Amino acid sequence: RRKSGAELRVSLERLNVATAATNDGLWDWDFETDRVWYSHRYEQILGYQTGELGDGLALWRDIVTEDRERVANALQAQLKANTPFDIEYRVTGQDGRVRWVHSSAAAVRDPSGAAKRLIGSTRDVTDRVLSERKFQVLFESSSEPHLIYDETGIIDCNQAALSTIGADRKST
Repeated sequence: RRKSGAELRVSLERLNVATAATNDGLWDWDFETDRVWYSHRYEQILGYQTGELGDGLALWRDIVTEDRERVANALQAQLKANTPFDIEYRVTGQDGRVRWVHSSAAAVRDPSGAAKRLIGSTRDVTDRVLSERKFQVLFESSSEPHLIYDETGIIDCNQAALSTIGADRKST
């Protein structure tokens, strides 16, 4: 018993260190009890103190803003067809600031295939999303032609580049 207790402590320590290193918030939704466990990091991402989100979905549903239907559809696809739940969406933090998060999850299923729990991770990707949007605005609004390409060829261009060659988005 002492040996298995020590092994369990080492295993939990590994899990805690690995989780902290990812900077992701974790959550675990138990369908039998309809309760959710949120990690401390998950609550931090949303600007909450430990325990403020409670153990239900009510507050979580309130903070998912414009993307609620898209998130619900992705959750249903994961639960019904085991389609990967891997989605970026907006949430409103406790401070009222909108944040972009990336969540991934997988269902724990019983022997018949029915989902018993959904376990996932969430990461704040606000800085990346806003940087990409700023770049896109600058790229599209530039009066200079710009092309983005890789080893396979041109993958994108702005309107100025299309105008230079006499093309439009429909013909490209």
